[in-house]
Amino acid sequence: MNRADRESQFRAYFETCISNPDNLEMIGIGNPSAKILIVGQESAEMAIRRNIEDVSACLNKGDFHHLYYQPRFYDNRIGKNGKRILNRTWNAYQKLIDYVRPEEKRCKDPERTDFCMDAFTTELNNTVSPRHAPDWKPRIETFKGSDFIKGFPVVVLACCRYINEDQIGDTFDVTKDFYSGRHTNQYSRSMWFDVYHSADGKRLVIHTRQLSQYSDELLRGMADVIRGHLEKRGEEYYV
Repeated sequence: MNRADRESQFRAYFETCISNPDNLEMIGIGNPSAKILIVGQESAEMAIRRNIEDVSACLNKGDFHHLYYQPRFYDNRIGKNGKRILNRTWNAYQKLIDYVRPEEKRCKDPERTDFCMDAFTTELNNTVSPRHAPDWKPRIETFKGSDFIKGFPVVVLACCRYINEDQIGDTFDVTKDFYSGRHTNQYSRSMWFDVYHSADGKRLVIHTRQLSQYSDELLRGMADVIRGHLEKRGEEYYV
């Protein structure tokens, strides 16, 4: 699918997310034409409003550069080495995308993040804390009705219990791969991911835990599956 078609789908997704002023939904950040979608667990209301303003400005200008903007990913913290500390979740996303990339294309600068050039990320829950009333079911319906969301050949659902096997299958038209244990791939009690594919083999969905705490083994395992899927389709990881 060409960029113009993807941009049209993205605009339709944007309009859906802002259609209810009393329940605005996170749009996301990153490259709307990317091959990989990463869905996190939750965000803050103010983040949603700022995100909508950012995306609206990008759509009006026809320029998505601001959605790749990197300083926002850093906490206002400085490490012992005097360098900024990357948000733990973004750090996991950066590592995952780097593991998908060939070695020579990986980001080597610890003070730079560029995963958003090769991925788009959004959130499943519209409330900031699991202690509050969950608000992910309307989001699942938004995803189910969005050609933009379902147009990614790779979807990583890093939102644990917020979506279950039946919902994943119904939303993305995929079936869980055969497995002999509790999860398709399990490295420890808390480090696991499940793999789903569409009947035609064109769409891969990975379901895993929220990635603010992660292991390199988990990320490398997911990256191997993603890279294998794209190679089988004859596609590159980048746009």
